[in-house]
Amino acid sequence: MATGDRLVAPPLWPLEARLAALLPDLLVFRKPRGSEPELATAQGVLLGVHVTGFTALMDRFSLSCKSEHDMDKLAHIFSYYISDIVEHVLCFGGDILNITGNVLLALWTVEQNQLSDIITLVAKCSLEIQEKFGIYHTREGQDLQLKIGLSAGRISQVIVGDEQRQYLLVIGRDVDGVQLAQRLAQANEIVLSWNCWKLCEQYMFEVEIMREDEAVKLRDMRISDPFDFDEHFDKCLDYLPHYRTSADILRTALELDPDSALEQTLRKHIMKSLLKKIDEGQPMEYISEFRTVTTVLVSLELHKTEWMLHLCHLIQEAALYISTVIEKGGGQLSRIFMFDKGCMFLCVFGLPGDKKPDECAHALESSFSIFSFCWENLAETKLVSISITNGPVFCGMVGAIARHEYTVIGPKVSLLARMITAYPGLVSCDEVTYLRSMLPAYNFKKLPEKMMKNISNPEKMYEYLGHRRCIMFGKRHLARERNQNHPLLDREKELEAFQMAQQRCLHLKKGQAVLYEGGKGYGKSQLLAEINFLAQKEGHRGLPVTTVTFIRVLPLKLKEADSKQCFYAIQTLMAIFFEIDTCPACYRQECLFKQLHGMVEEPLHCLFNDLFFVKFPLSFRVSHMDDLARQKKVKACFFQVLQKAVRETPLIFLIDEAQYMDAASWEFLGTLLSSVPIIMVMTLTPTFTLCGWAQHFLQSPQAILVPISKLAETSLLRMACWELGVVSIPQELQIYLFRRCFGNPLYCEVLCQDLLSKNILLFHDLQKEEEETSKWETLSANAMKSTMYSISPASSEDQDLYVCTVKDDVNLDTVLLPPLLKEIAVNQLDQLNPEEQLLVKCAAVIGHSFHIDLLQHLLPGWSENTASPLRLREGLSLLQTEDLEFGVPLLREAAWELWPKAQQIVFSSRQNHPEVRRPSQMNTTEEEFLDQVNRRLAQTNLEKDMLTTKPCHCDEILKLVLSPLTQHCLVIGETTCAFYYLLEAAAASLDLSDNYMAFFYLRKASSLLGQPSAFSYLKKHKVKICQFEEATFCRLRSEVCFNMGQITLAKKLARQALRLLKRSFPWTWFGVIFQTFLEKYWRSCSQIQPLNNTSENKKKLAVLQQRVHCLSLLWQLYNLEATPSSRRFACLATLMQKNSAKEFASEAQVVSTYVALSQLSQNMGDREKWLHCEQMAVQKSTLCWFSREGLLATAQLMQALAYTKLCLGHLDFSIKLGFQAHEICRHLKKPALENLILSVLFRSAFLKKKFDLCVHVLESQWALISQGHDVLGLACFYSACLDLLLYGEGWLYRPFGECLHFIQHYEHSCILTSDFNVMLGVHASLAMWFAQDSQWNLFEHHFSRARQLVKRTNASLFGSHGFVRFLECHVLMLQKIPEGVFKHTPSETHRQALKYIKEFFSRCVTCPVYHQWVSELKASVMRYGRKESTRPFDTCFTRIWIEGKFLEENNSFEGNLGIQRFVRVADVKENKDEEEIQEYIC
Repeated sequence: MATGDRLVAPPLWPLEARLAALLPDLLVFRKPRGSEPELATAQGVLLGVHVTGFTALMDRFSLSCKSEHDMDKLAHIFSYYISDIVEHVLCFGGDILNITGNVLLALWTVEQNQLSDIITLVAKCSLEIQEKFGIYHTREGQDLQLKIGLSAGRISQVIVGDEQRQYLLVIGRDVDGVQLAQRLAQANEIVLSWNCWKLCEQYMFEVEIMREDEAVKLRDMRISDPFDFDEHFDKCLDYLPHYRTSADILRTALELDPDSALEQTLRKHIMKSLLKKIDEGQPMEYISEFRTVTTVLVSLELHKTEWMLHLCHLIQEAALYISTVIEKGGGQLSRIFMFDKGCMFLCVFGLPGDKKPDECAHALESSFSIFSFCWENLAETKLVSISITNGPVFCGMVGAIARHEYTVIGPKVSLLARMITAYPGLVSCDEVTYLRSMLPAYNFKKLPEKMMKNISNPEKMYEYLGHRRCIMFGKRHLARERNQNHPLLDREKELEAFQMAQQRCLHLKKGQAVLYEGGKGYGKSQLLAEINFLAQKEGHRGLPVTTVTFIRVLPLKLKEADSKQCFYAIQTLMAIFFEIDTCPACYRQECLFKQLHGMVEEPLHCLFNDLFFVKFPLSFRVSHMDDLARQKKVKACFFQVLQKAVRETPLIFLIDEAQYMDAASWEFLGTLLSSVPIIMVMTLTPTFTLCGWAQHFLQSPQAILVPISKLAETSLLRMACWELGVVSIPQELQIYLFRRCFGNPLYCEVLCQDLLSKNILLFHDLQKEEEETSKWETLSANAMKSTMYSISPASSEDQDLYVCTVKDDVNLDTVLLPPLLKEIAVNQLDQLNPEEQLLVKCAAVIGHSFHIDLLQHLLPGWSENTASPLRLREGLSLLQTEDLEFGVPLLREAAWELWPKAQQIVFSSRQNHPEVRRPSQMNTTEEEFLDQVNRRLAQTNLEKDMLTTKPCHCDEILKLVLSPLTQHCLVIGETTCAFYYLLEAAAASLDLSDNYMAFFYLRKASSLLGQPSAFSYLKKHKVKICQFEEATFCRLRSEVCFNMGQITLAKKLARQALRLLKRSFPWTWFGVIFQTFLEKYWRSCSQIQPLNNTSENKKKLAVLQQRVHCLSLLWQLYNLEATPSSRRFACLATLMQKNSAKEFASEAQVVSTYVALSQLSQNMGDREKWLHCEQMAVQKSTLCWFSREGLLATAQLMQALAYTKLCLGHLDFSIKLGFQAHEICRHLKKPALENLILSVLFRSAFLKKKFDLCVHVLESQWALISQGHDVLGLACFYSACLDLLLYGEGWLYRPFGECLHFIQHYEHSCILTSDFNVMLGVHASLAMWFAQDSQWNLFEHHFSRARQLVKRTNASLFGSHGFVRFLECHVLMLQKIPEGVFKHTPSETHRQALKYIKEFFSRCVTCPVYHQWVSELKASVMRYGRKESTRPFDTCFTRIWIEGKFLEENNSFEGNLGIQRFVRVADVKENKDEEEIQEYIC
């Protein structure tokens, strides 16, 4: 029952049956007799079963770091083991009295003359239990075994308690006998007490006398032929009136008719927290939890008494007092049980619904109160011992369906009894309780270490001495010290409030109070530390140096215990003021006398004796004062001293945790605020109820209450980087922190420290150059560096900079909360009523965000009205009409961790897996195509836009479906399904241009498959997947590697995917020639039968689609290299892609393929094929408007046309097409394509000299890029910014320093080093900039880098643009060589320059837009070769630009551009033609 997947109570059980299942028949069928204590006697046989090895097993688990996980396994083992034993006892007619720890006690109540027959029955039961369950082998290597004791005779049944809560005990000599028999028994033995041996049919048993007059060991039973045990069993049933009457149920008590009187009687024996859950109708399997609790064991060793009734009254008195004190402190008295020397009381703090802050302190104080009461008021008490522990336990049901009990199991529970034995007569606690109580250290005494049975590593123990006022006062102290290396984040408004209070106090000469209010962990103490620093800093801007050169600050931190001491806060503050808080006690009086001299009359010094623990002589004047007069005089003296002090030096009181201030101190400070110009700064926690004087203080006009807000996400990330010692953290770690912190600095700090302590992060040197790798498993650091969230590096340039990644085998979703944060979250959860708690716990199983239907599936009785208060109070906030998410930090994680592991699996398996819907699937001239685009765009409107009838839901599906389903499949062990959903999640992330999250999901999928083998024939995955899924896995990894600049690995994976898809790609040039022949002639001539979308062809269509993706990747990969071999491979890949697309029979795929062929041909300088493929794409685009995939193909075609017109020099036309493509792409939510379109738009506007338009295109591009992690996109962006800086006639969007910092930071990134075209333009532009600034060393550096790249570029737009920039640098060098400014670059001749120019014209034939410009550069070189005079540098290369004669204008296309939604231009220069701007932007 602990695990919830074996024994589940029927949901239709009446309430009485559910209560009866928790109690023995002795209570269910008894008749109440009157006031407590009730005492009744009966004859019976007792069976005690002791599970040995259980404590040792718990000790093994306690040595592990995964306490909650181990507690789960421990509860699972014990519950399954004990449930079989319980059922066996019930089958033999036994009544399970209790299951306490690892001991089960059962009773057969009969008449005296029936004892011998029942002893035989119980002996037979014991032998069968030993035979069936005597040894239980665990995987941990610790066997569980049984020791069984039997006793018979007179049993006294005692019920103690009151009308609200009652407890059953069985006492007497024969109860002691069964305990003695258990102790004497060894593992797998059965021992009978001496009285039981005397009462049984001795001839029936084979025994061994252990001790005369004490016990005998039962070996076996003599069952002879005349004896038939079945007849004996039937005979015994006549003695058991409550034995089951149905074969379907083990107890008659579960079939009783509803009886309100019985129900009220039974309810008294069940804990209140459990009753609430039963009343709410919660199933039994929903009740069990794992949580941290504080357990208290009270042991009363009593003097022997002959009077049983007297003993009962003694236990009754102790039980009533203990129950009252424990409940007052927030705990519950769980059970009472007898042992040979007395009685024990087990109490628990922090059970479900009872969690309170400071439970350890409450447990210690309650225990000491009980300790004192028992010694002083219970005359028969021989020894009182109390032990307290704190730790994770299992709180839930243990036993069988017919009889179970609510109990707590865990190593810390077992430790209690060991502590009682080791430290008798004391109130002892473990180290965890000592630390978490936050009580003063002088209330404890460290105990000597002692060995304890089955405890291999006993921790430190302490004696609690009680809460006493030590002869001392508090000392100056703040909870946090200011960290000079970590500046305060997001607290400018709060600091401004303090500075304003300083100014008002200085100028108005009135006291000022600033009270900062914020929840736990919001940084109140850190804020006080910052104020402390600023206040004491000389010449702080709040107080000019000329006015004040020194400020005196009195800091104080209060604790909860301080609120119980009258005037404690003022006593400590004044001790700090008089500087006697750190003074040795022997010099305290002398020091205080010096401080009071001249300020307080000497006869009044004795007023401070009790307050400051000094011994001034009692004066006559003071001796005649009563206590009230003395108190008033002390306050008056304090006022007098403080008024005189502030005239010389400003005073600031800093009081942390002011909600713990006593009422007398609040009253004093209220009066002080109105009469003395002093500054008071305090912090408050809003959940506490303040006293009346505190409320009066807050209402003062001189007091201001400042709420402390949560940290912004960017500040939270900066804080996380500081805590981890890195400059960037991965995206999955950002999500982990956002969901668990919600802007709380303490949560962020604790979580980061927890990650470090669990060693689940890897750290990488940021400055180490990236290298290409051939293994997917080693890409984590590269992926992190390529998509990092960065902060400003440390001030020291020599300091090493690091980034971190999460280990591959770690799932952050399953990382347990640190104990501190789990306590905080469980406290929040327990403030709810049981119905709301169950709702939150079930919601936690689903995920962080979820659909209402899933919640209704887990809780059929739940309705939306039930959750309405929960949304407001407890963090389930409404996202949309049918979607919910958690809005309170840590609540979901804590609620999830409370469930036992098996119950998590049960819940997860109940969720229906929603279907993930995937997108569904005439010759035209260019003019007709563009007219069609214009008509479609003209038809759209804001109310009903045809482009948004089927918007992209990838983000929502990824967040609300794929990610939760992946987590649930992993929890229930369905790794095959988890692998599939991980692939879906990775594909969705790539579709959203989130390459890092795609890598994250694929890395998880890799961990499911296991480590790959070095030999292909040995490859065996841990997860069974089909060949198509493996191909998809390879294709997705290839795309991720391509986006990360890992070109070699990307090619390898793309080839592997094609091979799995039954489509090979050649490795050699001969293979390329042969495959090209096949693709051109054999496949083109063969009759391709288009596949339709019928069910039998869906798999073939999916395979073809994956082939198209792989081939598209391959041609892009080979297109990065300008070698002839790479061009042949790229051409073959595009040809194969075209044939596969035709076979796929998708117009959109065909259009996309022709666009790809067009782009490749342009890059290779094949003008004829370039324009032909583009025209073919236009002709095939007729039906592309009727599906989302078709719209995407249309946007790609529009971008290609804009690109073409730009390359050809038709700039106006290119701008128009670019805006139209941007309009379509913006609705499709394709960031990568949108960024490419904006890059083309910028280049067209730049060459058209529309710099204002350039700036606003860059604004749109920055808004797009800054949302993601696109390093290549940033490189294109900063390249454009550099062009604007060089030739923009004063226009500026990003400063040069920012551009240079980006290039320096990512210079060695594989993403950039793999794209030679972009980097050529970047390095050439940087060289030009440094030349303008006459920084020739830097010019040489970047020019040499550009010269290395120029031969590796192609004829693409970026390649041609970079080539032009390089030629400009080359011509400049020819001009500057005579001046001797170059030291490291070999002399360049005009022949070399002309050679480069000739190469440009031969290579970049498909980019004529730059030809006139290069022609002018050629003319400059030739003039230099003829030794002609040249123009100065600042005009030579800009003359062509300024005149603008080389651009071919094309104004034949006008009309509505359909760009009404583009960003409006702001701050346009006055000398610009507004009509011209309006042509492009509205």
